[in-house]
Amino acid sequence: MDGAAEVVTQKGYAYVARNDRYGANASGMAVIDWKRKGRPETVAEVGLADDLEDSGDLEVKDVKVDGDVAGLANDTESPGGAAFL
Repeated sequence: MDGAAEVVTQKGYAYVARNDRYGANASGMAVIDWKRKGRPETVAEVGLADDLEDSGDLEVKDVKVDGDVAGLANDTESPGGAAFL
């Protein structure tokens, strides 16, 4: 996956923090269902730029997952912080 910064797995899914400066609103997270061997499937993609007033140079640094909540640490020129999905 282009722009992958970090991957964590939980219950057959891979949560990929992404930084894709070439795609519109691509910095965020992708969720990959990898339960079927040899046939991973992207089941969700979330971009963060739409949720920020000033996305600047949005860079996702980290992803963590606990149950049904994913947290993405991001670093922009302003404001930077965390997003919970």
